[in-house]
Amino acid sequence: METVKDSTPLRLSDVSAAEAFVESAEVVVIGFFKEDGGTGFQEFLSLASDLRTVSFALCSAPEVWQRYNISMDTVSLFRQTDSHQEKLQMEEGRKLESDSLLRFVRMNELRYLTEYNAMTAVGLFSSSVQTHLLLFADQRSEGFAALQSSLAHLAPTYRGQVRAE
Repeated sequence: METVKDSTPLRLSDVSAAEAFVESAEVVVIGFFKEDGGTGFQEFLSLASDLRTVSFALCSAPEVWQRYNISMDTVSLFRQTDSHQEKLQMEEGRKLESDSLLRFVRMNELRYLTEYNAMTAVGLFSSSVQTHLLLFADQRSEGFAALQSSLAHLAPTYRGQVRAE
């Protein structure tokens, strides 16, 4: 069951607040903007208002930017389960479409590899991601660890490239 979040992004002013926010939910999104109104800022606020199942925050504190290796206006998604951070950098002078930002969040909120079971099947197939690549393998098989490791390396490269026609 998805929890509906407040649509107003938090303002993160220091590293401890940012770390606490990142650890507060399975998936969180932080908009790192030097100033309000920069490229992608309004689209970020709009998405935060519309996508109420994910927690959003804003941050302009330089020490937080340094902590998360941010060098320019960026929207960053954090996943707890695999301690993953995905970045979408805002390019100066290039318009960011709201649909692109939504796609960035939806594509990255799911883990690259997910064990398929009764619990995960519900979340997987109820997500807004329409195309999944499934591989069924026996965890007890001799080559499972090597297969899992190979897939973990390949998955980020091909994320978003599988299309249903």
